[in-house]
Amino acid sequence: MMMPYPSNQDHAPIRECCYNAARKRYGDEVPEAVASRLEEELQHILRNGFTEPYMIAARIVDKAAADGYMMAMRGSVGSSFVAYLLGITEINPLPPHYRCQECSRIEWAGDDVASGFDLPNLLCSACGGEFVGDGHRIPYQMFLGVDGNTPPNIDLYAAWEYEEHAKNELEFHMSNRVWKRTIPVPDIIPHNDESIMKRLHALTGVNPRSIPMNDRAVLSLFRSTDALNVTPEQIMSETGTYGIPEMGIGCVRDMLRLTQPASFSDLVQISGLSHGSGTWEGNARERIQAGTGTLRTSLACRDQLMMELIQYGMDSESAYAVTASKRKDLPVSESIEAMLQSKVPAWYLESYRKIEYLFPKWFAVSYVISAVRNAFYKLHYPLEFYAAYFSVYSVHNDDADMELCTQEGDAIRKSLEEIQHEGYHPLLELALEMNSRGLRVKKAPSSTGDRYRIESDAYGSLEIPFMPNQQGSRLISRE
Repeated sequence: MMMPYPSNQDHAPIRECCYNAARKRYGDEVPEAVASRLEEELQHILRNGFTEPYMIAARIVDKAAADGYMMAMRGSVGSSFVAYLLGITEINPLPPHYRCQECSRIEWAGDDVASGFDLPNLLCSACGGEFVGDGHRIPYQMFLGVDGNTPPNIDLYAAWEYEEHAKNELEFHMSNRVWKRTIPVPDIIPHNDESIMKRLHALTGVNPRSIPMNDRAVLSLFRSTDALNVTPEQIMSETGTYGIPEMGIGCVRDMLRLTQPASFSDLVQISGLSHGSGTWEGNARERIQAGTGTLRTSLACRDQLMMELIQYGMDSESAYAVTASKRKDLPVSESIEAMLQSKVPAWYLESYRKIEYLFPKWFAVSYVISAVRNAFYKLHYPLEFYAAYFSVYSVHNDDADMELCTQEGDAIRKSLEEIQHEGYHPLLELALEMNSRGLRVKKAPSSTGDRYRIESDAYGSLEIPFMPNQQGSRLISRE
């Protein structure tokens, strides 16, 4: 879908909005490194007439927030600092840093820190306020291209029940515009994750955006079942990631078991490796198992490749050309191939050559943010988590699956053993875990339709499917 482009576009609003947001986060005197990245992006955006997609997307996201809905960014602009300041994306592409929430003091982390979300909790040395860690070190070339001329791709994920409202808002902002030339318009895509987040916010009162990304107990679910107080034998899994987006399927759980991730940035590596082609099997997996490589040193994301090639001594333009080749498995020129051979270690070159496709880092970061949020609710609000998950996903499964989920734990385990060769069975797997944690799926009393209930002696009960604005079905009792 393409959008109208006004011939007399006013460039001032986007600059003003971005600098207002930058001052709010980083203080009235915006640090040079922050302003430099912002100006670098703004100059390309303004020169190419890319302003309008950003501003329209920002208005749609703002309206959704006013209506009580989060939207997630899934287009290439997810790594844009301009998009971050406009509220379109949660991903800050600056290098990892601390920022004081009281005085806006900023402290940059060392090059050995892969993500600001890995930074330990600290208090500001200047005012005693709380420091927050942020920044994921993503170069602007990843979305604008090396020449800054790549049109912005903005895909916004919306809760299923909010899709129509978001599309109406998009049409409203696109109306009465003159078609001079065309650039991509923001696209609205319905998604389960946003529907689940809406329900979890409504049920718990905990805003997903307030959830920390460095909670050790939460992060432990990605390598162990201990925090859930269940054993691997009980739930047929060595990790606690059933029902966690992108982290619950068997092949990814196997990656988690082998690598034992302990931080947010470790999970970003897992996300990159699991979504790439030629990255894990026959490549990173073998090096990790042999002890000649680690999760941290494995080539997992496109942006990582570019930054590391620059560190090895390649110029940024050549490094970008190599990186771009792993977007569509294209060959590089002979001169760049020769440069690669002279600059990088043999093991790195071998790993690079095995890769057909590398996942963009911003996408991996976005997935992991969602995964950690789900893991938080799962650990601390089990009844609400399972109710939200089943409310959304049971809609896409036949009622026979839900009937199987109402069985006792041993019967569910037997059913899984009989059908596990058929693939992924998220509802049954989650039902098995629930049973082991003292929760059950039951048919709702007097129900003649598709109404069920999540019950627990410890947590109370919730009827499902649960709608965000639904009243009367919440029977939670916590003692």
